[in-house]
Amino acid sequence: MEKDILLNIIQKINNIDLFMLEFEFTIFRWRIIRFLRAIGDIRINMHQQSISEFITWAHEYTGLSKKSIFDQFFLFQTRPGYAPCYSIAGDRIRQLQINAKERGRTEIDFNTFVSSIGFLPKKCKFDNRVIPEGGA
Repeated sequence: MEKDILLNIIQKINNIDLFMLEFEFTIFRWRIIRFLRAIGDIRINMHQQSISEFITWAHEYTGLSKKSIFDQFFLFQTRPGYAPCYSIAGDRIRQLQINAKERGRTEIDFNTFVSSIGFLPKKCKFDNRVIPEGGA
C-alpha cells in the first residue's frame, strides 16, 4: 500500500521508468565515489600520487567531473583510513547478504533487518546476530 502511494507521487512528478534510471545512476555514482575515497586514501597517504594526480586519474578512469571528485574526496583527507574502513564494512555486508541468500532469506529482508539495527554488530557470532534463526 505504501509502495503504491509512493509510486503515484513519483508518477505525478516524473515518468517512473526515467525516475528509476536516474535513481540507479545516483546509486552507481555514489558507489564509484566510495571506491575512489578508499583508493585515494591509500594512494595519497602512501605517497603514490598527489591529490592533483589522483583527481586527474579518477576523472579519466570514471568520467566523473574533477570538481565532483574533489568535492567528495577532499573532506575525507582530514581522516586518513576512514574510507578504506568504510569499504571493508561494505564488503562484509556484501558477504553477509550472500550468506543470507544461501540460507533462504531475501536481500530485501536482510537489508531491512540490518538497517533496522543501525550498526554492524562486533560479536564473534556475527552472522547469527545479524541473521538470527527464524529472523530476517
